[in-house]
Amino acid sequence: MTSRDESFVSVWSRRAVTVPVYFLLAAVAFVTAPLWATAGFVWDALTGAARRRPRTRALAFFALYLGCEAAGILAATGLWIATLGGRAGGPGRWIELNAALQRRWADALFSGSLRLFSMRVSTEGLDLAQGGPFLLFVRHASLADTVLAAAFVANPGHLLLRYVLKRELLRDPCLDIVGRRLPNAFVKRRGPGLDSEVAAIAGLARDLDARSAVLIYPEGKRFSDRRRAAALAALEEKGPDDLATIARGYRNVLPPRLRGPLALLDAAQGIDVFLLEHTGFEGAATLPQFWHGALVGRTLHVRLRRFPASAIPADGRDRWLFERWAEMDDWISEASGTTTADPGRKERRVTFDLVAWNAALVLVLMTALWAVSVFLKDASIVDPWWSIGFLLVAAHTVARTGLTPGKSLLLAMVGAWAVRLWLYLLARSRGKAEDPRYAGFRRKYGADRYWWISFFQVFVLQGFLIVLISAPLQLAGAAREPDPISFTDLLGLALFAVGLAIEVVADAQLNAFRAARARGGSGAPGPVLDTGLWRYSRHPNYFGEAVLWWGFFLCALDEPMGWATVLAPALMTFLLVKVSGVAMLDAHMAATRPEYAATGTSEGCGVPWPRPSTMPACRIRREIPRPG
Repeated sequence: MTSRDESFVSVWSRRAVTVPVYFLLAAVAFVTAPLWATAGFVWDALTGAARRRPRTRALAFFALYLGCEAAGILAATGLWIATLGGRAGGPGRWIELNAALQRRWADALFSGSLRLFSMRVSTEGLDLAQGGPFLLFVRHASLADTVLAAAFVANPGHLLLRYVLKRELLRDPCLDIVGRRLPNAFVKRRGPGLDSEVAAIAGLARDLDARSAVLIYPEGKRFSDRRRAAALAALEEKGPDDLATIARGYRNVLPPRLRGPLALLDAAQGIDVFLLEHTGFEGAATLPQFWHGALVGRTLHVRLRRFPASAIPADGRDRWLFERWAEMDDWISEASGTTTADPGRKERRVTFDLVAWNAALVLVLMTALWAVSVFLKDASIVDPWWSIGFLLVAAHTVARTGLTPGKSLLLAMVGAWAVRLWLYLLARSRGKAEDPRYAGFRRKYGADRYWWISFFQVFVLQGFLIVLISAPLQLAGAAREPDPISFTDLLGLALFAVGLAIEVVADAQLNAFRAARARGGSGAPGPVLDTGLWRYSRHPNYFGEAVLWWGFFLCALDEPMGWATVLAPALMTFLLVKVSGVAMLDAHMAATRPEYAATGTSEGCGVPWPRPSTMPACRIRREIPRPG
């Protein structure tokens, strides 16, 4: 059964899944663009690739692809409505409109990719394809091959390419919707019933005209050394000896699979054959290569060769195709010498695997906490464990990369801060109800829904922030030996000590104030704390927290691209001042404590500073924790 014979239920059950999923992913990519762009840049900086920005570019490409998919689905739906399902204007007009949509989709994806990855293009022989009919045999090196032919062959001449594609690509909604409206063949590559698949391929050659052509990838799969070895072994076992002899010389291509191409040659007697040869897209062959920037800065070499029908022998066409593939292989070897991208830094201190494992460990921690919170109906249990997430990341990074004097100092700093804050927040929250922030969210979304909403809103979000803000800890924690304690490490230690001291003293003063208020009596303090550090700042504890994170940043400054981790303490400071720290606490205290509102909450947001005795002291009672 070919893709044309699929049942209505099969087609629409697939689309009922893929279309909503792609729309959802596109919406998420758009809404979270600042987050993933920042994360990508920090990741690139940590891995010594800030100049090339491979992860940032890769994430932007995924967003571009999802955007093209969403736009293509909407445009395809609009065409269907405007033409009454293809009835208005007739079948010819319907195919013409969808072919134009297919060309524009491919052009947007291809031209956007060239810009995103700073790729250059060198072409040869493209003027040969001014019109059809012809058969187009294309090298298969990556998923980008699908748009390559459209960009260089179909679009310039406004040709309708009839594609032979693997059936798995129907999971792409645009290819599924628009591709099935056009004379394409989505074929299965193995299993029973392959004769019908070959017949469907041959059927594409019928009624070709000056504005159409048939495209096939004779190799059937993307090239890899493993696949080349396997294909050669199968050919040596079953194929003719002369073909195996030719294929042994291949270095960059797979031996062509013959049934599809030969069926087209049989069905398209007297029609010329084009070979679309290219190199430069090999970096998109696998996701790890693509993710690590194998496409960045490459030159894409494209060559189009035309073989008149009269030059194709009636007998021995299998050998003829293998010989043409050998010529393509030689050309790729010659051209690829100029396609190598700038490799950037060869030695990465923070690898993809290391960051991925850190993220996985944090996700496990947050998932476990979420499960407990569902049982307790208390999402605020996450707050004490916020600092432990950073300690987990730092400890795992050092464990993976080895202990050095500099890392020993870093671990001591992170451990002192994390364990103290963990114990303090555990003690403070013992026996108390759910924090008002989370209780408010629970009321807003409903208790029956908040159990799963909290997983993303609270636990996954905080896990993401831990991985992002821990950038200086990961970079400094992955330093190579000998990594002695440097001057900037000592500066970081000094700044960290000042920040931690301010935080500890402020918390102790706040606890003493609360205890005195609880005892009551004539000597009880007033309703607002205005002594000690709290006389000079409404938020000395948050100020100390911000200061110590700038100390962590200084410890990473010795490492290459360490400056780029400045985003981490800057983000932490922003969260403390504008999100879950100063701003939220000021609003809460002003609403619940008239005495606090009377002090003027616009004064002294954080930095302690002596004030004239005539000015009201900036005061605070910390009622909610730091970000986390």
